[in-house]
Amino acid sequence: MLNAIADKEGIKVESEDVDKEIKDMATAFGATEKDIRNILFEEGRLMDLGYTTLMKKVSRVITDSIEG
Repeated sequence: MLNAIADKEGIKVESEDVDKEIKDMATAFGATEKDIRNILFEEGRLMDLGYTTLMKKVSRVITDSIEG
């Protein structure tokens, strides 16, 4: 259902969105952005991060429309 909302609303994940998530993770874990990116790549989880980022963006749109 969230994918359908993303499609309908034209919500996309840009590389800058993923970069921000990686930066936030690095800050939270006390690691470098490069380390986080390498770990995600090695574990095959970069796509997961992209999907999670998309769901966050969709959730914000939904929340904003409810609070609107």
